[in-house]
Amino acid sequence: MQILKPKKQRGAVIKGAPKPSRASFPWRRLQPLVFVVLLLLSLGGLYQGGVHVLNQPIDKVAVAGELRYVNKEAVIAEVSPFLQQGFVRIDMAAIRKQLQQLPWVYEVRVRRQWPNEVAITIVEQQAIAQWGQRGFLNHRGELFKPKPMVKVPGLPLLAGPDESSKTVMANYRAVGELLRSQGLELSSFQLSARGSWLAILKEGVSLSIGRDQLMEKMQRFVYVYQKTLAGNLAAIKSIDMRYSNGLAVSWRQQT
Repeated sequence: MQILKPKKQRGAVIKGAPKPSRASFPWRRLQPLVFVVLLLLSLGGLYQGGVHVLNQPIDKVAVAGELRYVNKEAVIAEVSPFLQQGFVRIDMAAIRKQLQQLPWVYEVRVRRQWPNEVAITIVEQQAIAQWGQRGFLNHRGELFKPKPMVKVPGLPLLAGPDESSKTVMANYRAVGELLRSQGLELSSFQLSARGSWLAILKEGVSLSIGRDQLMEKMQRFVYVYQKTLAGNLAAIKSIDMRYSNGLAVSWRQQT
């Protein structure tokens, strides 16, 4: 017996075969990219908002410090051009540099004070000697010249070429310490343009020391002072120590 199999018709659907589908868009692959884009946009918005908040204009300047000669209004005037830069962008180093140029300013500290303030602390120059008629020396022997010049009572008078200020200060301290051991004090100590030293005591006695052997000559003066001059200092007008092994005393005229 012959078994005949039915012929497959064209276009017939085979039972159990997968149905054809359209090509789907790869959303899942793009999800990480979309997430990153949204995150960047969000961060950008937050950054712009933060910059706007933090960079608001500064409208307050606080000046602190034990100030006797530095004028607070002058400090604020120097700082004012920088304030429009905003809280974040304000140039603190430039402010310090600007204020450091004020003649009575020794040190400056500047900081931001949230939300709209700049706090300035100033350490004022401490004048320990007057330098001629033009300025002062601080504790380091550094010369500063305030304008206008002011009077600071009780300071010794030092003088010399401007570039010699530290040398004059160092020798003033050494000579002053030696004289204080004898109960004497300097009121003036000067270096001439030719390099010659002149010291004046509080009692008004001038000491012409010369160019060289400064400390050796001062020690010689102390020795002679201890031996013969201590009781007669008020009668002495000047002492010339520009000798290699002695000194000459000029006495005041008695009336």
